Amino acid sequence: IETEETTSSKAPSDASDSVIPTIMQNHLRGILRLIRSRNSSVRAEALKVISVSLSMGLINPFQCIPATICLLTDLDKNVHHDALRLLMFFNEKRPRELRNRAINGVEECYDFQRSTNEEFDPFSDRISRPQFHTGLSRLYGILNSSKSDRDRFLKGLVNRMKSDLGRLQDKKKGATKTNEEIPGRVGFLAAVLANLPYDFDEPLLIVFHVNKILGTDAAKLLETVTPLLESGDMKDAGNYAEMGLQVTVCTVILKLQQFLKDAYQLNDAKCDSWTPYLSNKSSAQKCGKKLDHLVFSLADIPRMSNEDMMGSLKRMLDFFSAAMERDSVKLKAAYKKQTKRKAKKKKKILRGHS
Repeated sequence: IETEETTSSKAPSDASDSVIPTIMQNHLRGILRLIRSRNSSVRAEALKVISVSLSMGLINPFQCIPATICLLTDLDKNVHHDALRLLMFFNEKRPRELRNRAINGVEECYDFQRSTNEEFDPFSDRISRPQFHTGLSRLYGILNSSKSDRDRFLKGLVNRMKSDLGRLQDKKKGATKTNEEIPGRVGFLAAVLANLPYDFDEPLLIVFHVNKILGTDAAKLLETVTPLLESGDMKDAGNYAEMGLQVTVCTVILKLQQFLKDAYQLNDAKCDSWTPYLSNKSSAQKCGKKLDHLVFSLADIPRMSNEDMMGSLKRMLDFFSAAMERDSVKLKAAYKKQTKRKAKKKKKILRGHS
């Protein structure tokens, strides 16, 4: 039987227990911002606060997973190792949340690197160095235990690149400051996909989904840009900039496809015959051993110059066309307009009824 004295002594404890989580949750957004500090000591202390708070159940783990994944790419070894430990905690205690937030976390790594690393540039040769990909490879090792999780993760990253290209193709937005960051973001995702450790048919899965982008969006871009360049019918500099961003993104995606084919010795016949709709037994076959001497790089892609926009856009388009011709699968052959065919079929049906 509780006396009045024991009841009164419990009240302050119960009150503090309910207040502390509220306070910590209210300050969580500010703590997560500290994760992107240029000072590695600040990042390390912010990570410690998050780890302790999670172990005590004071904050929402769902909000902390992307930040933890970002810290897997931290160049500070101590922060990197602490982030790995927290990743294992999520995998043990919150495996479903980890898988649901993995794609967002990898995508946010781009902004994290831009905030904390002055030398970060997806279009430099440094992008394929191990320090960028060791932590993300550990994350992929966790997801790799299940084929469905593995495929969803890889397809999700390819779809993010497709979505970014779609933003550039939205004529209502045009060339904006935010859009100028898209080639770098797509370049980073391409570097991640090029450097993850694959054991099964993952390269074929990526090539399959990338080909769908190249066979439609890239083909339409070529049909649009080539006549404009030949006629010089560009209304203003904004059109050159907008087209240049789209050509750069398509070139990045094409280079990813060609790198995977070269690195894993995938010929056209194998790529054409493979689909994600195969049986689990067929699609679980091991891919060829990666050729370690091949390094993924985007450093040779021409960039837009404000001094000579038309000339630089032509060089970019020539580079993309040459890379496209290297692949025996013609993009224009993959892109077909379906509207007229459907109309003809409808007419035949109506004639049959009459």
